[in-house]
Amino acid sequence: AVLMHEYGHVVARVDPRSLQPWKARRRLEHDEEEGACEVLAAEWLMLRREVRSARELRRLTESPDPVYGEGYRKMAQRRAAFGSITDWLEAELFGERISRVKGPRLK
Repeated sequence: AVLMHEYGHVVARVDPRSLQPWKARRRLEHDEEEGACEVLAAEWLMLRREVRSARELRRLTESPDPVYGEGYRKMAQRRAAFGSITDWLEAELFGERISRVKGPRLK
């Protein structure tokens, strides 16, 4: 979950396909970026279906921290409006879907 969270910071700054900095991205507020990274970590934990993962997921969702916990809840609510993680991230970072890659979208 920690690795997925940190990967979220990378995706917020560089295109993961080219590793080049995004040229025209929207800057997220600190709580939005941390919250988005926590949402990515939570999505990964939900795929694991292990007791330890369930405990970690509960820690994320119930965190009282104003940046990580509140940021997670804010971004999880916004994430719920999208069908895929990719579409959600592109909307958050660019205000629109920018992906030109054909094929399946991450759900």
